[in-house]
Amino acid sequence: MAVTSQHTSIRDIPQLFDCDVETAYGFVNPWVDSVLDRLYDGFDRADHVRIDTRVSMLAAGWWPCIPGWHLDFAPRDGRKILFDQIDPDAYRAWTTYLGPCPTQFVDHDACGVGTYEDHSKAIEADESLDYCQGAPDELMSFGPLSWHRGTAAKVGPGMHWRAFIRIVEFAKPQTFANEERNQTQVYIPSEHGGW
Repeated sequence: MAVTSQHTSIRDIPQLFDCDVETAYGFVNPWVDSVLDRLYDGFDRADHVRIDTRVSMLAAGWWPCIPGWHLDFAPRDGRKILFDQIDPDAYRAWTTYLGPCPTQFVDHDACGVGTYEDHSKAIEADESLDYCQGAPDELMSFGPLSWHRGTAAKVGPGMHWRAFIRIVEFAKPQTFANEERNQTQVYIPSEHGGW
């Protein structure tokens, strides 16, 4: 593969937000294109597919994405998850990454009430659950009821670069922002609230 986990290669990956397939291919990035090539025959309808990428520079202990267990696109009322409104067939998605910080997945039966914080604590407390995560550049598939979380960069010298892609095929046609973003956010433990 043309793009590896070397710092300069990851830094060159465009940050796409809410892009359609044609726009994502239009950036002509070897890694993004290779991920899309692996999936493209699996898309029933390209106008249903949304693509996001993110590139993060991380210090040890920082997360490139949400560190608590959560569901993507789940409807909420304030902080409360509206489980009765989740359509298990609303989408199918794939994700992968380069660099450190895999996304972890767990099979957890939600009780139908509560906040993400409630469920995150319940998952953490359940020692019987097995987490799974893909290796760099390995595609992981998930859906509306797939609990997942980000992991922090490990202790080590210097900064760590990480790239992420999520491809979502929705049941319904989508409208697209087709944006390239120049900024990203990271999550840090609250005790590290300053620089």
